[in-house]
Amino acid sequence: NMQQQYPVQSILHSKLETNGQQKYLIRWMGDHKDSWQPKGNITSDVIEEFDKRKVLEKANEHLAKVSVSILPSCVTHIGFISSW
Repeated sequence: NMQQQYPVQSILHSKLETNGQQKYLIRWMGDHKDSWQPKGNITSDVIEEFDKRKVLEKANEHLAKVSVSILPSCVTHIGFISSW
């Protein structure tokens, strides 16, 4: 079974479908649109890379939250002003 292989630039997001299937939003190299792909379509090294990055982002998010809470409360509301 000869499957066409496309180089992946990075995984942007992941989601769990209601049927329990893990899907990933892929940013492809070259001129392809981002698309959701089931886990089986993606090589495990790419997924591992994404998972590692996610863990790091979560850690950094936590650090960011900690540093934000030290700032005066008015500062934390920047960026959440809804446009009328």
